Amino acid sequence: MMTTREFQQRLSTLKHLTIIGPLAETLPKKLSEPTVFVDGGCLLRPTSMENSISVGDGDSSSPQAMDLLLPTEKNVSDLGFVLRHLPPQINSLELCGFFGQRLDHQLANLGMIHEYLLQSPAIVLFDEARAGWGIAAKTDTVLNIQGPFSLFCLQPGRVEMTGQVRYKLTPETLLSPLSSRGLSNEGHGELHLVSDTPIFILLSLYTDLL
Repeated sequence: MMTTREFQQRLSTLKHLTIIGPLAETLPKKLSEPTVFVDGGCLLRPTSMENSISVGDGDSSSPQAMDLLLPTEKNVSDLGFVLRHLPPQINSLELCGFFGQRLDHQLANLGMIHEYLLQSPAIVLFDEARAGWGIAAKTDTVLNIQGPFSLFCLQPGRVEMTGQVRYKLTPETLLSPLSSRGLSNEGHGELHLVSDTPIFILLSLYTDLL
């Protein structure tokens, strides 16, 4: 059985990490080496991926399937545990299989990703960016978006959004948590984003998962 320290050592040289969750139906086209499978996500774990890591309490798979077995009674989710123990040099994180079904779990996942982005400069891709992105505070980010999207934050912050977008935001725009000010925008190419708080860009596919 793997220890938390061994888990961190296995990830210590990565710049990009893929994390597969229990709601994933297929694997992304590109996977990190190693890839982390969170609890039920390990049901998609190929036998050929011997260097991959399974982490969780086994409630959506089985305790025997976990390389790093977490207690069932704890004050953080399986995903939250993984995010809190990632090495600081990771600058790109892909999460697949964490949105859909239970809204309470989905909100808790967004909260854990928000907490992670307060400490890390990484950009987070949701489902190969088909569902959207999580973007750390105080980073200049350019995204290419074709079609409808919404922008949210989980704490008050100033957000500037320019480029090929229907509704721009000025540097003086102060968004409150989950404000409708960022709802139902439309991109037509490159968007430039700067914010003093972590933000979430969610595409129309994401609304279909609620």
